[in-house]
Amino acid sequence: MAQNSKLPGNGELPPRPAGEVIRLFFWKMLPWVVLLSILVLLIVFLTYFILVKEEEIQEVRDQEASNKTVVSMNVVVWEVVEKKELIQDIKLPGIIQPWENLTLQAQVAGRIVEFLKDEGDTVKEGEVIARIDDRDYKASLANTEAALVLAEQNLKRTRGLSKQGAIPQADLDTAEANARQAASTVDLAKLQLERCTITAPFGGTINRRYITLGTLVSAGENIVELLDTRKVKVEIGIPESDVDRVRKLQTTEVTVDALDGRKFTGEKIFLSQKPIVGAQVFDLRLAIDNSEQLLRPGMFVEARIVLNRKENTIFIPLYTVIARGEDRFCMVAEGDKAVRRPVELGIMKGLGVEILSGLQVGDQLIVHSQRQVEDGEEITIIRSIKDPNELNP
Repeated sequence: MAQNSKLPGNGELPPRPAGEVIRLFFWKMLPWVVLLSILVLLIVFLTYFILVKEEEIQEVRDQEASNKTVVSMNVVVWEVVEKKELIQDIKLPGIIQPWENLTLQAQVAGRIVEFLKDEGDTVKEGEVIARIDDRDYKASLANTEAALVLAEQNLKRTRGLSKQGAIPQADLDTAEANARQAASTVDLAKLQLERCTITAPFGGTINRRYITLGTLVSAGENIVELLDTRKVKVEIGIPESDVDRVRKLQTTEVTVDALDGRKFTGEKIFLSQKPIVGAQVFDLRLAIDNSEQLLRPGMFVEARIVLNRKENTIFIPLYTVIARGEDRFCMVAEGDKAVRRPVELGIMKGLGVEILSGLQVGDQLIVHSQRQVEDGEEITIIRSIKDPNELNP
């Protein structure tokens, strides 16, 4: 018999157990729960991302604002506290020369029989340095003196005969001429004898001896070199562009490196009228006292030539001057404002420049960030310095 598939009673399904109902509900709601969780997580993530980005953007804005303030607003100033002397000068090399430099030569021929002074010795004017054998010259002088006696005696007799009319006038003239010739021969012999003694024409030092004792010399041969270094000369080449301003120079300072930078004062004694051939510089000579004998010929010096000297000038660092086209100006702090000051420039020296007009003592010159501020812009003075050299432009 076949099984009856209908449910008993009124035909409805029997009630399901509570646990099964809950499971069915859970599985039906699970996709929605998962979707809702994903939406919640997405919202949380987006919210966090937005907040982080806003903080980063704010930090960037704050940094940009801070950087802008440092560059364009904060400045360093230097007060122009005083006027000072401005010296425009040039430094040129020079070389020391002896005041006098002479090579004594033999004036007569003969053998050197005596040296009274040697190399390095000092001599006075007229002091004997060396002697040449003078025996031949003494004999020659004696002969000429004897000839002079005979000539004078002959002239005396001739004059007596001429007064008596016993001889013609021509004989008298001849006798007088012979007497004069004999006298001049004596003078020449004396001079030759004197030249056997070699003396110093000026006081100085024997720098070099060219010959040895016993040498047979001829007239014109070098004997010794004599230097006068009690006073020395300094020779300096002056460029053509500066020669006119050097014309009025009276004294100048020279530095000698070989003497640990010791300084000496030189007095101008000569400025050439035309340049040195091939060098195109004019020769300037200075005289320096050398009584201490510290300066030696051949030493190099550095001469400080003052070309111009001004009193009570305003002198500022060159980097504080701003050039725009033909305009030259500085930026000055007036209270909390930056003010543009047109300036007139004067002498430039090193890394500085003279201000002829536009700045006064007491002005607060902007020395840092002066190129970033504009006229009338608000500024903050973060530092005031006493010496502009404290900054590295």
